[in-house]
Amino acid sequence: MDKASPHSKMLMACLLIVLNLSACTSQVVPAQAPAITATNTPHPTNAPLPVATTFLKVDTKLAEVFFDRGTDYLDKDDFDRAIAEFDKAIQLNPNLTEAYHNRGYAFGMKGDPDRAISDLNKAIQLDPNYALAYHNRGIAYNLKGDLHRGLSDGLKAIQLTPSDPDVYNYRGFIYSGVGDLDHAIADYSKAIQLNSGVAKLYYFRGNAYRAKGDLDGAIKDYDRAIQLKPNYAEAYHNRGLAYDDKGDSDQAIANYTKAIKFDPQYAIAYYNRGLEYYHLGEDENARTDLEAALRLGLPPDLEAEARKLLQQSPS
Repeated sequence: MDKASPHSKMLMACLLIVLNLSACTSQVVPAQAPAITATNTPHPTNAPLPVATTFLKVDTKLAEVFFDRGTDYLDKDDFDRAIAEFDKAIQLNPNLTEAYHNRGYAFGMKGDPDRAISDLNKAIQLDPNYALAYHNRGIAYNLKGDLHRGLSDGLKAIQLTPSDPDVYNYRGFIYSGVGDLDHAIADYSKAIQLNSGVAKLYYFRGNAYRAKGDLDGAIKDYDRAIQLKPNYAEAYHNRGLAYDDKGDSDQAIANYTKAIKFDPQYAIAYYNRGLEYYHLGEDENARTDLEAALRLGLPPDLEAEARKLLQQSPS
């Protein structure tokens, strides 16, 4: 069965716990994780369920039906049902490489990196040149905190698909996670060279520039990200952080305000705007924003800081 074009999925919160790209600042810099993707091959999905048999035999046609049902459930983020369908596909055809891959993807999305790695190992065993499996196994290793194996798989994915911008984006993300910002910037730049119309690539490179202290470079990349995606709340937020680092409170507040406009549930944007107002002595605005951030939910350390500031601020 041929591998079809992948569709993107995100391992947002799980991967961020491991990579923590915001560690360079006391103000949280949210970052999106690289895509983990699933393969998809079109087949009819309305076939009846098979009758149980007393012995196992390879049935590639029916296996593909279950595979496609599983992939449909992936599209709906119904990972438990997807796994159940891939189980059936693998039982009928133990050599169905994409079923192991997609089941591993589903386990990764459920936050189970060990089972994800097990399935992706099998996919790679069946097809040692399966670049997407290396890419996604690397992300699973990152979920376990094993950045070095994650980086090794990223290198293998690039070796197999040197013209794919996603693999450079992924490796840049890993380099950022281990603090190698020069290599991260180089990989993001290569990804941009291959596909200059993707907003997140400029956003990620902007984060790396900011971590290096190149605030003008960061702002330039956030500008481009916003130009490509005008409602990019995270890019406005992080551009606000860069302006704050430069001491430009007006621009920082303006960008936090834009971030909140496009994502009214953006707790950290309220928190950082509240901090800005607090340092400017605008106590009423600071209190309003910090209270909003607390209502929406903050990480424990920021929640404690917000409550401390509210206690210090005039009622």
